Amino acid sequence: MKKWVFMIHQLMTVLILLGIMIEFYFAGLGIFHAQSFQLHMVTGEILWGASLALFVISLIGMIGRKLIGFSLLLFVLLFIQPLLVQANQSFVQAIHLINALLIFAVTLYLMVVSFRQSKTMVTTHD
Repeated sequence: MKKWVFMIHQLMTVLILLGIMIEFYFAGLGIFHAQSFQLHMVTGEILWGASLALFVISLIGMIGRKLIGFSLLLFVLLFIQPLLVQANQSFVQAIHLINALLIFAVTLYLMVVSFRQSKTMVTTHD
């Protein structure tokens, strides 16, 4: 079962990473007035839901403290992302951009660690 959980975790991290890249594109569309920020906001909500599912899957599968911890971190970073924009201070709102980079980095890290751990698990159990 753990093998399937790792596979699902890997697939989800890849999809979330692709979603984050799309999210940056949608933000650019809004910044350069090609579109409203609606696509950016909706994609962010989808990513938040996906990060919650990723965390729950990592908990259910008990795939290791590192993956569970970083899955939780990703969920928290995505949870606070819209809150940063809603702040009344521009210096807090600007953290939204830094947090986006952290979200990208944590997702990339999750993907790499997940692939490494599953590769180790496959070679030691086959």
